[in-house]
Amino acid sequence: MISLVETWTKPSDYLEIEGFKIVQRRHSHHTQKPFGQIIYFKYESIAEICKYSGKNHIEYSSIKIDHFCIISIYNSPNSSFDVVKRHINEVITVSKRFCQNLIVVGDFNIDLKIKTN
Repeated sequence: MISLVETWTKPSDYLEIEGFKIVQRRHSHHTQKPFGQIIYFKYESIAEICKYSGKNHIEYSSIKIDHFCIISIYNSPNSSFDVVKRHINEVITVSKRFCQNLIVVGDFNIDLKIKTN
């Protein structure tokens, strides 16, 4: 699997990778923006794809393969930690309805370091 987020792509962009199949592709329809997601797979047995876009904060795709769900997330750097946490919890809750084994990948744009004085 190859998961690319914040791709800045347009519908006319050629994005094929030899040996892989595009199973999810989202992009800006008019201009190149810090938005977009492309997921490539070699494995053919995809059972279900769930897509979500939370306006300008977060977008994700959840792909079920056998007994696993692979969740690819892009979060805007303008989102607060609380917004990201809420959306990720929603993504996990929705995905667990049809799959218990989750793998989460992506660009979270959050700083988890504890700040000290």
